[in-house]
Amino acid sequence: EIEKKQEKLTEANSIHRNTNRAKTYFEKLPDGEDIGLFIENPLGQKYDETRIDLDANIAGEGVDNLVVIEVIKPVIRLKSKGIPKLVQKGIVIVESQKIEA
Repeated sequence: EIEKKQEKLTEANSIHRNTNRAKTYFEKLPDGEDIGLFIENPLGQKYDETRIDLDANIAGEGVDNLVVIEVIKPVIRLKSKGIPKLVQKGIVIVESQKIEA
């Protein structure tokens, strides 16, 4: 949400640096273990009903070749001992994209 808001700012560089620093901190928590939170922005990724990490609302009329066009909530994973676990499903809006031949 913060990243979406910073895109609209004219002086987003300092905010961008701060959000990247916060994300890096969460990805490598300072307790020395192999543990961290990872935030994934699925914007532009393909979507189908087999994805368990996303809850999607379909925009438009088509249901083939769905692509994420808006992210309401990102996917959050917790990595512990090298194994990622889903903490928060992403909530997205998807739309059918035409395939050009």
